[in-house]
Amino acid sequence: MANIKTIAKLVGVSPSTVSRVLSGKNKRRNSKAEKIIEIAEKLGYKKNLLAKSIRTGKSYTIGVIISDISFSFYPEIIKGIEDTLLERNYALILKNSLEDSEREKNAIHNLVERQVEGIIISPITEDVNEEYFWELKEKKIPFVVIDRYYPFVNCDFVGVDDRHGGYIATKYLIELGHKNIGMVSGPLKTYTGKERFEGYKDALLEFGIKFNQEYLVEGIYGNYEEVLKVGKEKTEELLKIAPEITAIFYGTDILAIGGLEYLKEKGIKVPDDISIIGFADLVESKLCEPKLTTVRQPKYEIGKISAELILKKIENKENLNNDKKEKIFLKTELVIRNSTAKLKKSKKEVYLIKKEV
Repeated sequence: MANIKTIAKLVGVSPSTVSRVLSGKNKRRNSKAEKIIEIAEKLGYKKNLLAKSIRTGKSYTIGVIISDISFSFYPEIIKGIEDTLLERNYALILKNSLEDSEREKNAIHNLVERQVEGIIISPITEDVNEEYFWELKEKKIPFVVIDRYYPFVNCDFVGVDDRHGGYIATKYLIELGHKNIGMVSGPLKTYTGKERFEGYKDALLEFGIKFNQEYLVEGIYGNYEEVLKVGKEKTEELLKIAPEITAIFYGTDILAIGGLEYLKEKGIKVPDDISIIGFADLVESKLCEPKLTTVRQPKYEIGKISAELILKKIENKENLNNDKKEKIFLKTELVIRNSTAKLKKSKKEVYLIKKEV
């Protein structure tokens, strides 16, 4: 297999010169550099793509910034992005923001320095770095926002119809006979959290059920363990305030799994005593017991379509600052498993929380 020393010997230059040329550090386009690239390509040197990028001035890489790859929501999205990019001989560079504003800022700057062709980003939940979006626009770097929609930022977006997802989850609970339906929402200052809550209210309104403010408690997004803990705490809080609740819609699967753990600890049977629904259809929703009824987000499709969109933007850079942006909201789907059941008419009112001494 060809290596730098082999190429250096054939061209008649030092290995360090070959290394500089193939790494892109040598910006001069002289005959020696061209010869190095030519020989490297003929010998099948592994950095052919990089050599090509030196010729064309393109990096053939896309930057992807997500919250945390260990969160099971993201791997399918990344697979959708990567599969699509590979078809066009593009590579991706992955960055994790960990919901940290400074880390997200550094990730964007690092990707710009690496001369990526475009960026796909799932922005942090809070204190969105709007100024960085403007920076990318000024530098004419195409970018697509995924999952978390920010109406005040005029940009291309791929995500789901969160409001409809909240609606179909709540509608299903109502059709099972539940009327006292609580909600543990995501953060209501986020678009996704608010839209899922609005969908919950839409379903109540359609069936003539008055919204009860006491039936709503607000959860969080973020680290898996933290969200799980909050799911437990908010379920306890909700049922202490309104023990007559017979069903709960959770803004995320992780909040729901946290709630499920709490209910098990208290000896409350799901779905016999209370029905629960999550949102996302994470792999964990199939592993818990009972398996979680949830709203499926088409994660692979989000990745695939966002990659197709960023490549389209790269090919049409001259129209990059056009005010007309593409906003793509994919449909969600209800996945019925074992955590929901019809309300038993003979069921006695169950007061779920014992007073602690």
